[in-house]
Amino acid sequence: MKCPVCNSHEHVEIDLQSECFAEGIMECRVCESSWAVTHGVIKIVNDTQRKSFLGAASKFYYSFAA
Repeated sequence: MKCPVCNSHEHVEIDLQSECFAEGIMECRVCESSWAVTHGVIKIVNDTQRKSFLGAASKFYYSFAA
């Protein structure tokens, strides 16, 4: 699985378990962000690149007229 922050394929899987709780957390070895996949949806737990100007630029939508 690719990291949703840096698109690297290098990650470590961490299984958290307690009495009635179980969650699989993945941590990227490159950017050290962590995320979980729940019902096919990626939920970022720790985004180490959230203050990057590239992260903010990806939220803008551009329209071009030809």
